[in-house]
Amino acid sequence: CEQRAAGEARHPVDDQQHLVAQQRLILERPQDFGVEPGVLARGMLAMFKFNESSSIGNIAVPVLVVPGDRDPVLRPYASEHIGSVIPGATLVALAPAKHMGLMERHAEFDAVIARFIDSHAPIPVRR
Repeated sequence: CEQRAAGEARHPVDDQQHLVAQQRLILERPQDFGVEPGVLARGMLAMFKFNESSSIGNIAVPVLVVPGDRDPVLRPYASEHIGSVIPGATLVALAPAKHMGLMERHAEFDAVIARFIDSHAPIPVRR
């Protein structure tokens, strides 16, 4: 890891390996991080029950769906479905990218977001 000048901003991708390692530790030993194992387990199980299929088609604002083309968590077909059921949604897959595509492909992600904002802004956004 390269040294940075004091106060210099770091991009999230710089810390990706550290974040992944920390997440693993939290899952393995949640109590070491002040997280009760039962609370963590209930939160993880709740994700399996979460289902907004009946309301997702009612979203009435511009939506950008940005999946990774190789995401093992939110599979590409699921992102395609989300993009197809939200009226007027824009789907742009990052490639190659997995679940953390916004960090893996941060420059491409930033450009996708900028184009989306520019296409929906009431007046042009100056950069």
